[in-house]
Amino acid sequence: GSGRAALEIRKAYPRCELWLLDADADRLAAAEARVAEPTHIMRTAISRKAETLPGAPYDAATLVLAIRHAVSPAPHYAEKHGLPPAPADLREAYRAVLAAVFCSLAPGGTAVIGDHCEHGHPGVFELCKILEEVGFEHVDVAWRDRDYYVIAGAAPPEDPEPSWMHGIDSGVEEQATPRTWMRSLAS
Repeated sequence: GSGRAALEIRKAYPRCELWLLDADADRLAAAEARVAEPTHIMRTAISRKAETLPGAPYDAATLVLAIRHAVSPAPHYAEKHGLPPAPADLREAYRAVLAAVFCSLAPGGTAVIGDHCEHGHPGVFELCKILEEVGFEHVDVAWRDRDYYVIAGAAPPEDPEPSWMHGIDSGVEEQATPRTWMRSLAS
């Protein structure tokens, strides 16, 4: 985006390291001019098919007026940046994007999503349920005013799928976690 939210984060946490992601070069240029160092700029879209966000892992992810556009970009924006059009199953697309956000967080990391409800998209309660489905804990609505909302959730303090467990054949069918679910989408 244009960096307005990143500027407020920078004011609150002057020593934090920010990673700003957007598919639009003009928006990123505005953000870079607005936000002080240390800031990393990545010209990329949040993909519905990605397992994680570029540059992961993060201690926190803040998506302000972004989640709707990652899931279902406006036709002119999708065409300009070569993004896929809106999917038929919006709920599943939200689930995929939110699973990627979850998998991008360091253990104990937090995701904060500020957006507004749009016809045909999951509402606030449904988004909270999706956050819980993909693994977030302590999901709650922090603020709501008419169609605008802020919701947040935390990744568990320890990775639910430790690296030392990968490849172990326990004879039990693998439990579906956000990471295994994302891998199943890719295959």
